[in-house]
Amino acid sequence: MKKTNNIIKNSVKFKKNIPRIKRKKKFFLFKKRPKHTTYKAVRNIKQKKALTRFILLILALILLIGIFFGTYFAIKAVNSLRQKAQTDNILNENVYGFDDIPAFPYSEFIFKGQLENDTVKTFLSKGNCVYRLLDEHTIDEVFTYYKDLLPENGWELKLAVPISSQEQMFGQYWVKNEKGLRIYSRLNDIWYQTVTVAQATNGLSDLVMQETARKLLLLTTDRVNLLPDFPWSLSFPSDYITKYYGTNISSFQGVSFKKIGSNSIEYIEPIGYNGAISYDAFINKYLAAYNKKNKTNWQVINSKEMDIAGDTGVIANITNGDKQSNIAVINNQSNSVVYIISTFTNNDPFFDYILTNIKSVAKPT
Repeated sequence: MKKTNNIIKNSVKFKKNIPRIKRKKKFFLFKKRPKHTTYKAVRNIKQKKALTRFILLILALILLIGIFFGTYFAIKAVNSLRQKAQTDNILNENVYGFDDIPAFPYSEFIFKGQLENDTVKTFLSKGNCVYRLLDEHTIDEVFTYYKDLLPENGWELKLAVPISSQEQMFGQYWVKNEKGLRIYSRLNDIWYQTVTVAQATNGLSDLVMQETARKLLLLTTDRVNLLPDFPWSLSFPSDYITKYYGTNISSFQGVSFKKIGSNSIEYIEPIGYNGAISYDAFINKYLAAYNKKNKTNWQVINSKEMDIAGDTGVIANITNGDKQSNIAVINNQSNSVVYIISTFTNNDPFFDYILTNIKSVAKPT
C-alpha cells in the first residue's frame, strides 16, 4: 500500500515536472460572435438598414416636394412677368377717328407717327382706320371683344359674315343711329370701315354681286395665252387686250391687260434682279416711278408673304387718297428677274386671277 502511494506521488511529481506546451492561438480575420449574441446582432443590423431606408425615403420626398414647389413658383413668376409685359402694351383709347369705338387692347395704331402724311390723312378722313394685331392674338378675339362691348355703347350687331361667305363681305356689321360700321381683318390687321346703314344690313352684298359678275366673265372658253417668248405663262379670256412694252431691265418686256369696255388695267412688269434688294423695297421703287409718271400718290399700307407661281412672293395693300388696291412682287425662277404684278383698281378680280394662274416658263434646253 505504501508502495502504491509512493508510485502515485512520484507519478504526480513527474507530471508536474513535465513542461507544458503552449498552443498557438488560432487567428481569425473575423472574430466569431458568441452564439448567444448572433440573433440580437442580426436584428440590430436589420433595424439599422430599415432606419436608413426610411431616412432616405423622407429625404427623397422632401427633395421632390421642393422641386415641385420650386417649379410651380417659377412658372407663376414667369406668367406674372408675361402678364405685366402684356399689361404694359394694352391700349386704353378709342379707335382713331371713331369716338365711341374702343381700340382692341392688344393692338397698335398702324399710322402712328404718320398723321402728317397727306395720303394717311385722306385715308383716315374717308372713315377708315387700321390697327395691327399684336403677336398671338387673332381676329376671333377681336370679334368677341366687340360683341361684348359695343352693345353697351349703343351699337347693334346686324351681321357677322364668315370669311367663307360667297354672297357678302367678311366681317362684323354694326349700326348705331344713322351710322354703319364694318370691322374685319386683312393681312391679320384690324380694319375699321365706315359704311351706310343699308350696306351694314346687307353685308356689302351689292359689291359682291359686282365682283361675281366680273369673275364669271373669266370663265369664258374663248381663251388666249401670252407670247411664247414671254417668261410667264397665263391663259386668259380673249376679251382682254394685251400690250407689250420695253422696260429698263435689259431686254425684258412688260405686258398690260385691258378688258374691252373697262377702264381697269393690270400689269406684269420686270423691276430688277432677285437678291438686289428686298421685295418690299422693289414695291416702293415701282410705286415711286409710277407716281412720278402718273402724278399719283400710291403708298403701301401693309404687306405679307404669299405663294405665287410656286414661289414665295409678297402682296401689299396700297392706297391713294380714298382709293385702295393691291400690288404683288414675285421672282421668275427661269431668269431670276423680279416682276411686279399690279392693278390700281379696288377689288380687281383679274388681278386675283393672275396671282392664282400665272406660271413661270422653263428655260428651253
